[in-house]
Amino acid sequence: MNVIDVINLDQLSFFFFLYYILYAYSRGIPKLLSWLIVTKYQTEIKFGRISLLPLSFEDVLVKKSGLSIKVERIGATSSIFNQEEKKILALKVHDVRIEKEVSDKRSKGSQDGGGCQSVEAAFASALTSEEEGFSLEPIKIRISPSVVTLAQFFGMHIVSVSVMYLREKWPECLLHASAEKITVEGATLNQSNIALKVDISGAHFKVLQHVCEGDDRRQAGIGGVLSTEKDPSLMESTFSLKFSVEANAETVAAMENISVHLSEPQVTIRDRLLIFLEHKALAATPVSNISHLSSEKKPSMDAFLHRYWLFMPLKTQVKFENIGVKFVSNIGQTAVHGTIAGIDVQTHLTREGALENFPALLPDLSTELQIDIIKLQCTHESSVSLSRFNLQSQFVGDRVNIKSEFRSLHLSYDHRDLGVLTNYISRRKISTPVINVVPNSAMTGEPVALKKAFQRYCVGIIVEMWDVYGCGSVPGSPYGQASLQHARHSIVVSQWTAQIAGELIIESLVAVLGSLGASAAAAAAPKKIHIWDTPLYLGMCLVQLSSVNPALNRENDDLPPLQVEALLDNMQLEWSPSLARFIIFITRYVREINSYARSSKPLKLQKETTSALSPSKEVLSSMSIKCTNINVFAMTEKKVSLMARIDSLESQKSSKNSKTIITGTKLVRYVPSSSQYSCIKSAEIKGEFGLVSEVIVENLNNELLLSVKDHLYLTWSTTTHMTLLTLGQEFLAFFDSVRPPKGAQNSTSEVSSEEHSGESNSLQLQLVARGDIRVGAELSSKHKMYFILGDLTYLMANGRISCQSEQLQVQFDEHMIMVLSGGKISRALQSREVRNERESMPELSLKQNKSWKLTVDTWKLTFPYKYIFAEAFSDDLLSVVKWIKKVHNHKPKDFTAESPLPPDIVIRVRHWLMEIGDDPFEVKLRYNYELMEDEYQESCKRLRALDSRVSIANQPLDILALI
Repeated sequence: MNVIDVINLDQLSFFFFLYYILYAYSRGIPKLLSWLIVTKYQTEIKFGRISLLPLSFEDVLVKKSGLSIKVERIGATSSIFNQEEKKILALKVHDVRIEKEVSDKRSKGSQDGGGCQSVEAAFASALTSEEEGFSLEPIKIRISPSVVTLAQFFGMHIVSVSVMYLREKWPECLLHASAEKITVEGATLNQSNIALKVDISGAHFKVLQHVCEGDDRRQAGIGGVLSTEKDPSLMESTFSLKFSVEANAETVAAMENISVHLSEPQVTIRDRLLIFLEHKALAATPVSNISHLSSEKKPSMDAFLHRYWLFMPLKTQVKFENIGVKFVSNIGQTAVHGTIAGIDVQTHLTREGALENFPALLPDLSTELQIDIIKLQCTHESSVSLSRFNLQSQFVGDRVNIKSEFRSLHLSYDHRDLGVLTNYISRRKISTPVINVVPNSAMTGEPVALKKAFQRYCVGIIVEMWDVYGCGSVPGSPYGQASLQHARHSIVVSQWTAQIAGELIIESLVAVLGSLGASAAAAAAPKKIHIWDTPLYLGMCLVQLSSVNPALNRENDDLPPLQVEALLDNMQLEWSPSLARFIIFITRYVREINSYARSSKPLKLQKETTSALSPSKEVLSSMSIKCTNINVFAMTEKKVSLMARIDSLESQKSSKNSKTIITGTKLVRYVPSSSQYSCIKSAEIKGEFGLVSEVIVENLNNELLLSVKDHLYLTWSTTTHMTLLTLGQEFLAFFDSVRPPKGAQNSTSEVSSEEHSGESNSLQLQLVARGDIRVGAELSSKHKMYFILGDLTYLMANGRISCQSEQLQVQFDEHMIMVLSGGKISRALQSREVRNERESMPELSLKQNKSWKLTVDTWKLTFPYKYIFAEAFSDDLLSVVKWIKKVHNHKPKDFTAESPLPPDIVIRVRHWLMEIGDDPFEVKLRYNYELMEDEYQESCKRLRALDSRVSIANQPLDILALI
């Protein structure tokens, strides 16, 4: 029995010893490690216990600077014991929770204010000051060779990660992020390159903000629906991420490659996030005292690159796949839903050395961005779709080349989808404070610094678009559509903007009013076919831009003078009542939106105003435009159309002079009988009421010269007059509808009227017409009247008017009624002849009056035989004049003492001739009688001459006289 008792006592002692060892191992060692870490790193760490099988640390807590990390278990695994593991040693971390602790002051403040303090007070407490100075020393990191060698053997697996961060400053928010699994692996590619790979799966990210009761009531008042559940979420996102970094650690660590692969990200955004971002930007606005403005400048781009030069990767690839975005309104309804099939971004950087070969300019860099299949759909019919977008950029030396391409860009707008934006503006109007902030000088200087940084480079930009389509409508307006087959814009700007060259090409631009298929039908129609309700069709447009050699004293910041050359072909313009309604409703719609937006009270920044205004700079030195095959249609409410055809139009404009040449113009009035019209040349058009062969308009030193050559035919009729009158009335009604309110243009109207009056008084006009000029009118179906002019010259300058023509013929039904040769009419401001005549009449009180003077060399009146001139003149011409007065509601004004005097007329005719036509047969008889009388007189003269010669011959011959 004693031996057995001794054995039991020894076993019990052994068990107690083993228990103490296990307790010291599981409890004592964690406390010892905690004490060592706290002593060396000033970081509080606690280990709950250590498990032997398997070996792991459990209930680990790390705290520092208000940040706490809680880990349920930290273990290890190896590929030696686990075939699924790739690394020799891999850490396994389970259930990681990272939180930022809330300070006591924050908790007390939340108890007092309930987390919903006034926005103005929160903004005042959240104002930020200016940033500290920027260090220009380059950042260098050295990685030991042992780390490079051992990196390939280690890895880490984190299962179930959760991160929470509370933003205490205004605007407050709570960030919550979680992931199902995070895998971190290291790899050694060669003796000097090391790689790090991170794989995050099942990630979920949230931004939360407490919803105050006042905000909830405002949402209900604006949206019209009161939500029973208060959703504090501002944004939610789920994704899976693969991230890899490769660095060269031979001497100093230098970044080589970065690869980011984000798969299936799904983002949900609520409208309250816009208010939050606006408040956050407002809180981040630098505020300085006016009397103590900081003179420090932010670092330049060169200094920034020099500091982070080693962290610039040589190759970067960022790839997104199957992106989904939702924008949820305040009532929980999905307002916008978008998907993107893929985004691929690649960059390549050239780095010859570490810091020794740092480039003087930007490093050689190439970037390529490709986005596939973008679809954005709103609640109603508004949508955006893009088949592919490609952006390529290259920085090589002092040259920057950028090229972008859009394919199959389709835009659709429905006014009902604007409710999301109006709700946001309403909430912004209520919640956004209006605080006067003085901007820092660094804020205003950033664009200037960026501009100066790029002035050292020659920049070339190319933008190309294929198959662009847009459509939409507003309440009350017809459906509008526009399509573009191809457009290409390129521009090159040399260093310091010394030279600029650009080009714009547009092919098949169509704008249509009507159903959805109308745009496709108009675009597919031949170029010479015009389809009704097509306000604009442009077959081809080529615009070239180039700079003129600048002056020597030009500043570097100024653009050089530019010259523009444009070529347009096959242009078709149409004015119709549907287009007028479309523009009117669009204008009203835009005004309502602007007034609604102006009613909000955004942040106002007080900027310093300078009294001295910068002088206007000349941008365009010359401009040249050539347009061929132009057709302009104007349709009235009564479906009557006027068409103007212009074969060619050339215009050149310089700083002070301009010249325009218009050839092949015809005017036609007709009633459309089909859905399309064939646009043919002017020579092939029949039944026109106007024809102008060539018109030249020049402006030389504020003097307008108008020249008409070859043929000018104009025929007036009552139907044409009514069509023009209807168009004029519709235009006036249209301008009255789109004219802004009177209050917006009180100050500018007076100035503009004074300027226009001054310009009208100083206008100098010269009109010269050479060739066949016919201006007539169709008085009735039986009678027509024409004025036929020879060479016509019209002058107007400084209030003086003069008109002169070599010959003026007035025809009625192809009968010459009146001919004025050498006629001239002029207006004299002060005529001595009129003054003498008025002084000779004591009844006249004014000694001087405006006067017109008519001078004619030969005035001839002809009354053709058996032509009833009275019927054409009295019955038709006077009836037409009365009809015009009645149509225009013209009533003569009563002549009073305050009425202006009519001008005096002075007529001088050197030769006056009146002819009355006789019977043509009688005229021929008279001609025959005169001819016979002339022949008889000639025969008598011949007989008398013969008799005189015979009498001379019969006289006796005197021989002695001959001797």
